[in-house]
Amino acid sequence: MHPLLDAGIPWQMMPLQSNSSWADKWNGIDKQLVDEPHVETRNRKRLRPNRTSEWEVRIGNYRVFYDVRQSDRIVEVRMIGEKRGNMVLVRGEEYEL
Repeated sequence: MHPLLDAGIPWQMMPLQSNSSWADKWNGIDKQLVDEPHVETRNRKRLRPNRTSEWEVRIGNYRVFYDVRQSDRIVEVRMIGEKRGNMVLVRGEEYEL
């Protein structure tokens, strides 16, 4: 059994996109976080302490910020934002980690 993705992302945190493109993003998230979400890879890294999450994964131009509860095998997606240069945009506004 793989870690469960907690889909409890606040609506205001989700980028504005059509449903079909969100399906593609969720497939990418699932591929990245199903096996060993707590292991750093080229697209997945542990972040410095911040108020958002412990981990980040790159899915194209998007960044998925998440926490891992290894004892329960749960991946909790905290926020999804679009990466533009040095900024992360959430719902079209710059978000500081």
